[in-house]
Amino acid sequence: MLDVILNNSALVDDAVRILHLAAIAAGIGAVIATDLTMLRLLGVPIGSRHGAALEVAHRLIGPALLGAWVTGIALIGLRTGFAVETFSPKLWMKLAVVTALSLNVLLIKRIVQPTLDEYEGWTLAEIPLARKLSMALAGAISVAGWSAALFLGASRIFKAASWELLVPTVGACFLTAALITVSFAIVAHWRWRLGCWLRERITGRPHYGALAPLR
Repeated sequence: MLDVILNNSALVDDAVRILHLAAIAAGIGAVIATDLTMLRLLGVPIGSRHGAALEVAHRLIGPALLGAWVTGIALIGLRTGFAVETFSPKLWMKLAVVTALSLNVLLIKRIVQPTLDEYEGWTLAEIPLARKLSMALAGAISVAGWSAALFLGASRIFKAASWELLVPTVGACFLTAALITVSFAIVAHWRWRLGCWLRERITGRPHYGALAPLR
């Protein structure tokens, strides 16, 4: 029975593709769940709940990304025999997107986690704008990257797509995510500053939020 399954290339290809899409779906689900958790904790002083949310995200996203790489490489082997000259524009784009996701994991470890540690006790709204923007961009890359990977892997429209279609489509995905997250970070920052200014006007005393002066 096992020999029959292994000798059926179409069946093996379908099985690996399903596992590949499942890994990508798990990754995007973990990213969205983490972003929603951080939104709910926006006005909560940074502490163990934020750290726990980020830790859970790492435990879910790490295996999902590894699974996407392993199954993706397996699919490349099954479909192309690793003959680079046969790689389609869609495949190159998919490799670029997953590579960007891998680099973004390092970016999150170098920027997001240290920021949360440094500003423990503050709320996310009170973090300096530049740090908020860097965190927002890391989140945008995660959402856009996993979404693009899912569309590229599941959609038949992109199967034989040219660079002229792939580049603007994937680029628009990343640009849209960046504009949304950056806009939200800016609005959250200036809303907090406006609140501080209004409290100063009402009370006559400087109001700096949890710990620090206006930034």
